[in-house]
Amino acid sequence: MENTCDITERIAFNQENALGVIRFISEPDPAKRQVFICPVRDSNPEQQQLVAKHLEEAQKAGVKVYWPYIHNDQNDETGGILICNTMAFAIRHAGLVKVYLDLTSEESRVDMGIAAGLEKKIGGLNLDDPTLDRRDPMYKVVSEISEHGYRYPSDWLEPVYAFADKINANAIVPIRLDYAQAAPGKPPQLKHWSAVKLGMVFASKKPFRVENPEDVVRQIALENNYGRTKSYSRVALALSGIYAKRS
Repeated sequence: MENTCDITERIAFNQENALGVIRFISEPDPAKRQVFICPVRDSNPEQQQLVAKHLEEAQKAGVKVYWPYIHNDQNDETGGILICNTMAFAIRHAGLVKVYLDLTSEESRVDMGIAAGLEKKIGGLNLDDPTLDRRDPMYKVVSEISEHGYRYPSDWLEPVYAFADKINANAIVPIRLDYAQAAPGKPPQLKHWSAVKLGMVFASKKPFRVENPEDVVRQIALENNYGRTKSYSRVALALSGIYAKRS
């Protein structure tokens, strides 16, 4: 399933699981439309099995779930633009977003940003996991939104609120992408708040401008060394360039 409109709007689903996508979109009860946020590119079999178990339980309860691991079309020749657009589309249609927290996952942070930008109701799939660092910013963000919702006075959510105001105040949203070293054998990845903010600007559907393109170009060069052909850096730089030409 794929549409052929403007690249900044274009989406694509895994055709092998198209029926599940149709059921998700067509479900009239928002409470029964859920998106699972979880790692895809760097997921491991244990994570996949745990999320699949939650998926099975949800389906038995009549819930229609969008799980990017099986519903996104990963054959994205745009460098990841279609995947990002598709995730924003799915989250926009969800009544509830459930997060499987992997505190090392860049994907999950960006998707969380999309959900936060749309002020979607959020729940956790594994917040009770004793191995999760309760001091980690993403754990704090997910747990506080899950418990209190939005517009709750929280130091941990202040960056979300501040960037939402920045999005509203700008016709073309400026965004800086900063990086941190990842695990050995992997290229650097977006820092926590850079990833969340990028997700939020995706959710807004507003044009944006990368403030530090030289850093992003260097990051892409590093990703090339690891054989990465899809990344948020590629997406951000490409879309920033498209928006600049249109302005």
